[in-house]
Amino acid sequence: MIHPNGSPGVCRRKPPIPSSLQPGFLRCFSDRHLAPRSEPWSPGVRPITIHLIATFRRCVSAAAVFTLVCVMRIEPSQVRAGDLAGKVLLGKIPVKNANRLRYAGEESGHEKVQDRPREQPSENTVIYIEGAKEGTGRVPLPLMKQQDKAFVPQTLPVRVGTEVDFPNTDTFYHDVFSYSKVQSFDLGRYPQGQSRAVTFNKPGVIKVFCEIHSQMRAYILVLDTPAFTVPDSEGYFQITGVPNGKYRVVAWHPAFKPLLLDVDIIDGRTWVDIEF
Repeated sequence: MIHPNGSPGVCRRKPPIPSSLQPGFLRCFSDRHLAPRSEPWSPGVRPITIHLIATFRRCVSAAAVFTLVCVMRIEPSQVRAGDLAGKVLLGKIPVKNANRLRYAGEESGHEKVQDRPREQPSENTVIYIEGAKEGTGRVPLPLMKQQDKAFVPQTLPVRVGTEVDFPNTDTFYHDVFSYSKVQSFDLGRYPQGQSRAVTFNKPGVIKVFCEIHSQMRAYILVLDTPAFTVPDSEGYFQITGVPNGKYRVVAWHPAFKPLLLDVDIIDGRTWVDIEF
């Protein structure tokens, strides 16, 4: 076979095109990328195409890294958060609702009317923010003990999907159950030292009773938000890390109707007073 150079044998590659004469899309390659090889040229291999593909892959990788860095730098500045804080003021519990909060150890029909001072906080109050995707507050462990013929605590807020333990610390049997529409269960009778558990998968209020001791009752408030808390011994509460925005705050207590407050969470602290 006679090749264009007039001599038989191996076909040689053309000399590289000077950079000044290369089209724009080829100028990104150095001369060494187009330098002739010492080995024979194979018709099935196109060096320029291979280098184009390799360079394209490197460019895509660099673009991906650049985009990731930009997102990491921009995201924190876009998501801003504030805190919700305040104080709960609890008044006298209405007589018609007194049976919802019986003293530990008292038998049905011999309960006392709850007549609390105006400024005394309640351990049965729960504060939560509807629709908040983030937020952290002071919450009890997912545990409701049977102690001295009473449930402790009497009101327990938990998030959807939480497993709650019901340990029996009394020297006699208990039978914890609920007929609530949100979720019903019956743990059966079990003695001191044993514990049984229930996972709550739907939001709502669960009323809890003991089949053996009729005076025992409690409430489990299942919430679909992580932004909830209970007040401290002086009535103060705080939910931190709530994304900025407009929300509805709910104050829940078993003896009162829920209180609804519209708030605007911004950087820093938003303060609300809750008075039942």
